[in-house]
Amino acid sequence: HVASREALIAQGENGPRVEAPSASSDATKRIDAAKSLFEKGHLRASLELLEVLESEAGKLSQTEVFRVFTNLGCCHYLLDHSDRAAEYFAKAFQINPQSPKALSNMALSKLLLQEWAEAEQYARNALAQDSKHPQAMAFLIRSLAEQGNDRGIADLLKEHSWAADDPNTCLYLGEQELTKRRFHEAELHYRKTLIPGSGVLGGYRGLSQALLGQVEIILQTDPNALVRKDANVMGLLADAELAASTDIHERQKIDARPGLADAFALRATLLRLMGKYDLAILDCD
Repeated sequence: HVASREALIAQGENGPRVEAPSASSDATKRIDAAKSLFEKGHLRASLELLEVLESEAGKLSQTEVFRVFTNLGCCHYLLDHSDRAAEYFAKAFQINPQSPKALSNMALSKLLLQEWAEAEQYARNALAQDSKHPQAMAFLIRSLAEQGNDRGIADLLKEHSWAADDPNTCLYLGEQELTKRRFHEAELHYRKTLIPGSGVLGGYRGLSQALLGQVEIILQTDPNALVRKDANVMGLLADAELAASTDIHERQKIDARPGLADAFALRATLLRLMGKYDLAILDCD
């Protein structure tokens, strides 16, 4: 469950405000440079720059150290280093436990550890500080879903109507519907994640899976639909293949390429169903 790159990276405004502005403008520029590298998908280059800054932590302001730790956690998270991500998120939280960003990232850490109740509490605390924090809302929905609290999710969306259309939240709502095999509903949620500039990674894959699920439902009652090249089925498969290809393209922009093998496997399945066996074999390779 990959969160938004742009939303995960620290913006600085969530750091502590208990001190005078730092005089170390060079450090701030370097943190900004690391952020820029992160947003472009150059995770390892960003990580290297941040690790140098970490070694100079004694010379930095608390605000700067907060940003360094938060950004280190984000880099490690997308590099699939869950333990290191949790370590840095906890360090940032210790600096400013009231920051919505820090609280939200602690919720993410607990999700990675499958500590659902703890994740719920951190997410609720983040929303108490910022009632429209998109990642905190998404992580709260995920934690409630893992605890089987569908009523809690429904109440939450009723209270916070904005969340039903937020790309971060819709990514998790789509996952819920996929799990329940409600593929059309999942499709509607995933389409809301595709807003340009949202930075949500995973929406195209989810959409492709939802469309494939609709094909599977049709084939259960009409197993010859593929043989006949039924227009509805072929249209769903074509849309699913396009979404899967876009997902692959988005993941290839990130140097760590998280989930890329699974993305190729999904597209290979679609190409096989479409009768494009040579292309399917290439994706399998």
